[in-house]
Amino acid sequence: MALRGELAGHADWVTSIATSEANPSLLVTGSRDKTVIAWRLTGDADTLAVPERRLTGHKHFISDVQLSMDGQYAISASWDGSCRLFDLATGDCTRQFHGAKKDLLSVAFSSDNRQVRSASAGCEGWARAQRV
Repeated sequence: MALRGELAGHADWVTSIATSEANPSLLVTGSRDKTVIAWRLTGDADTLAVPERRLTGHKHFISDVQLSMDGQYAISASWDGSCRLFDLATGDCTRQFHGAKKDLLSVAFSSDNRQVRSASAGCEGWARAQRV
């Protein structure tokens, strides 16, 4: 492995990164700055990627971000106890999922993109599946 460059765009630590097989030029990052950035990979040695959208709405750190199988949506999990579903074409938050009593740490789409699964902090942990 060799360092090819750095992407500058977040104002705090990057906590998660996701790519999509369906759209190999897409990269999303989540950060402690409470935002998700959708990047377009350029393949250019000088400019590796260009930020296309900054996705906002969380009130606390983002701990995880994942892409749907088709690369059209991103889902983020946050310490604010919520998940947000973002339409990457528009940048809009199309759905919010609430209910965790503690910080959400992880999120995932089901293989058919019809459910979102999340896990939170806590003594016994917490896992939840919700329909998209």
